Order: sequence, then C-alpha cells, then structure tokens
Amino acid sequence: MNDVERLFDIFFRLQAGEYLSKKQLAFDYHVSEKTAQRDFSLLTYILECHSNQGISLAYHQATHQRYLQKANRFGKPDILVLIKILLESRSLNRNETQKLVESLLNLLDKEGQKEVRQIVNSEWLNYSGPYCQVDKIETIWLLSTAIREQKVLTIRYRLPEATKVKNYDVLPISIFFDLFYFYVVVYHSKYEEYITLRVDRIQQLSYSSVKVPKLEYSNRYRDGDVRSFKVDASEGEMIRMRLEFSSYLDVVFDQFPKAKLIQKEGNRAIFEIECQWTWGLEKWLRGQGAHLKILAPQKLRDSFACELEKMRSYYQ
Repeated sequence: MNDVERLFDIFFRLQAGEYLSKKQLAFDYHVSEKTAQRDFSLLTYILECHSNQGISLAYHQATHQRYLQKANRFGKPDILVLIKILLESRSLNRNETQKLVESLLNLLDKEGQKEVRQIVNSEWLNYSGPYCQVDKIETIWLLSTAIREQKVLTIRYRLPEATKVKNYDVLPISIFFDLFYFYVVVYHSKYEEYITLRVDRIQQLSYSSVKVPKLEYSNRYRDGDVRSFKVDASEGEMIRMRLEFSSYLDVVFDQFPKAKLIQKEGNRAIFEIECQWTWGLEKWLRGQGAHLKILAPQKLRDSFACELEKMRSYYQ
C-alpha cells in the first residue's frame, strides 16, 4: 500500500466512525508514528481546505485518538428521540422500520450507535408494526413527487371491503399521518371534491393522461388549517362544540390546538371548539369518560347519549 492508498484508507476508516491513534496507525500500516502523525496533519490540511463540507479532524484528549467531527449533524439525544417516535408510531412494517433505524444510527459514531442501541434494544425486540404489513416508503415518495410536480395519478385502490378495488384519476394534494397509518388527500376531478385515501391500500399508481384540474383559490385544500379541526383522517360536518371538562387542560389543548378556554373554576373548565364531527371525534369524547360533559350542540348531545345508552345495554 503506497502513501496515497494509505491516506484514503485512513479517511474511510474515520468516515465509518473509527477513533484512530498514531500508535494504532503505525501498527496497522507498518509505518513509524512520525509517518502516522504526518498522515493526520495532511488530512487536517485537506479538510481545512474543504471547510464547506463541514468536516474536521478532532482530537480526543483522554484516548489520544483522532476522529471525524461533522458540523450540524444529529447528536445522540436527537437520534434517540427520532427512533423513539418511529417505534412508538408503529407506522411501518418491521423491515422498513429497521432500515430507517439503521440509517439514523449510521449518523452517529460507533460509540454513539452502541449507546442508543442499548437504550432502544428492548423496544425494538418487541416491535410490532401495523396489521397491514405492506411497504409504504416508496409509495409515499411517489405520491410526494406527484404533489410537488402537480401531476394527476391513476390509482388502483383497495376499499375497506377487501374484495373491492377501484381506479381513480386524482390529483394528490397532501400526505399526513394519523394513528398508525399514512393518508393522502386527493382531488377527484370527476366529482369535484377532496377525498382521503389510506396509503397502504394503494395497490398501484401511475401518471395519468387526465388534464390537471384548475382549482379556484377559495376551493384549495389548506392542510394545516384542516388538520387543526380534525381528530382523525375522515371528513365530517363542521360544528361548534362546547364542553365542560374536569381533568388536565392539556388533554383538550393537545387534541384541539385552537380550542378556546371560556371559563375555569377550580378543576372545572368550559371549552368552545370548532371541529369536524367524525367517528374519531366521537371516539375521543367517549374516551374522556366522566371527566367530560357535552353542552352543545344539542344534536351531538343527543347522539352521544344514544350511543352511551346502547353501550350500557351491553352490560345489563
């Protein structure tokens, strides 16, 4: 191995996260420690000449080793939090989740990888993805590309009834995640309306020859605003809801960021909330148990009371 090959080899080892000392280089490459020091100095000079890459050769005082330090890179706490969120969401099958976890860990040096693995190891061993085990990442990317390029797609879509499949020519508008699943909001030109499709139910997609619809400004889908009024992925009637709540206020504010606190006395609070009346809303309301009382609208009170009475009959 000549001098240039040795220098490249050292750099690639550092790039892989190794910590290297002069003594170790001298042993590995059968050179003197003086030569090893010269290699380190040359690498330092080269990296300084390419400082725009955000990489420098750092020195570890305690172990007398050199390692690559990258600017603006994720640290161990960042990677740990991202992996925790990924595992807790259970949004991807085990294979895709493992690929993402490994990609995140590879942003750390070997010691950092080891520490984070030890923390998440038990959680990963017991990881179980969603019931539907299809791969989603590539489909999400293709949909995102179509959104960016404003392309109409022909989508072959499996309906909730497993035996029924439909073809749609639609313009993808927005992708979001909600409770284990990814969804795509699309504009259906034929019916002139927005519909929401679950990504894992898309069996096939391709670019369509259908002309891109021209959406009026007043009819454009504003995903940020819409999501703040929704509890789940389904669409529903907009209502103004008034609740009496007797638990932690953040339970309401976390679910409804735009909720208005009208009154508070002791542990009793009155909220006014604009939201869409969907199955997800009803599920959330039931989940609050005796801490919650619906004050308005009356039709929601009646529907809720009827549902509770039906549930009560199951246990009589």
